[in-house]
Amino acid sequence: MIDFAEAPRRAPHPAHVGKYAITGVLGHGAMGVVYRAFDPAIQRPVAVKVILRKLLEHDRTAALVAARFKNEARAVGRLSHPGIVAIYEYGEDDACAFIAMELVEGRSLDRILSRTPVLSEAELLRIMDQVLDALDCVHRHGVWHRDIKPENLIVTPRGDVKLADFGVARVEDVALTQGRPGVGTPGYMAPEQYTAGGLDHRVDIFAAGVLLYRLLTGEVPFKGRSRSVMRATLDDDPPAPSAVATTLRHAFYDAIVSTALAKNPNARFSSAAQFRDALSKRAEVAPAISSCVDGVEVQALAVPLFPDATISTSWAGLDPCVGTPHVTGSEPLSPEVLAHACRVLASQMGPIAAVVVKRAAGQARTRAEFFHLLVVQSADGVDPAKLRSELQQGPS
Repeated sequence: MIDFAEAPRRAPHPAHVGKYAITGVLGHGAMGVVYRAFDPAIQRPVAVKVILRKLLEHDRTAALVAARFKNEARAVGRLSHPGIVAIYEYGEDDACAFIAMELVEGRSLDRILSRTPVLSEAELLRIMDQVLDALDCVHRHGVWHRDIKPENLIVTPRGDVKLADFGVARVEDVALTQGRPGVGTPGYMAPEQYTAGGLDHRVDIFAAGVLLYRLLTGEVPFKGRSRSVMRATLDDDPPAPSAVATTLRHAFYDAIVSTALAKNPNARFSSAAQFRDALSKRAEVAPAISSCVDGVEVQALAVPLFPDATISTSWAGLDPCVGTPHVTGSEPLSPEVLAHACRVLASQMGPIAAVVVKRAAGQARTRAEFFHLLVVQSADGVDPAKLRSELQQGPS
């Protein structure tokens, strides 16, 4: 994945790339730029990722960078799914090659996890449901992503998850990356990606298992330097999620994680859909789910965690508290108050709002105290007065 955030700025920037009018800069990288742009034909904003030919001329990895760039366009160009960042066009001229793609407003899951390492059960199930649904589409079209990780997942303010960066994807009829070991991110790579063994879509199943483990425990299953990670991936089984002391996770997930992280691809889930179905069974026992918020016991509401798959999911549409926390001697908070608070905070903070609401609901003894805690615990940049006003406009 090219890092467009850290490299120094380069000027001047063009007024147009292809037909697209450049309106801003989203990021820079060693070999290119990502622009915010506007498509005059369809009248919509887009993102345009550009690699500059003059920067490739003296770089020994130039051919690989250029090939991956074109491979990304070809891989995603055959896909159409709400959980995949869409690519609209690939183009080249004397100065650059570019990809015009969907402009997604949001943050990477990695950035979210850096602030909130352990998500609620409802939140992590929502994320995995969307990721696996997108992967099922990817695999059915003969594409393997091969670099599933939080950095390549964008979460919108509504809580929709978008799969991005297909630069190292393998397309069934493209020989660019076929059979090459070592392509991917250590810690998320399957054992066969380290060896000369045959690869197929199940490398993504393994990576999704690593993602699930991280969402459940707050840490990756295989840690250390690259060589140590490789050795652990090939030889070691990580502790079961329910055994990790820093979290309280139901043993239900242990077998699912074990299957997804099987060393032998034949022992893993055969498809992303099968993996998704296994997780969906947790929704069937939603009334029995319980967790602990700052020492306050929380009993889950009988609400489905997996709505109809054709409906776009969002944090605002889910009661992320998965229950109505109640402190002895306190004024109970109604589900309507909790849902309204989630919607208000999600519009300003994104999916982290679910964690803030859940924590405040477990601590507050009154509705007024609940609102006060939400304001105090809200993210930097949120207007406290505006937030308090919007919260108070909700149901009583």
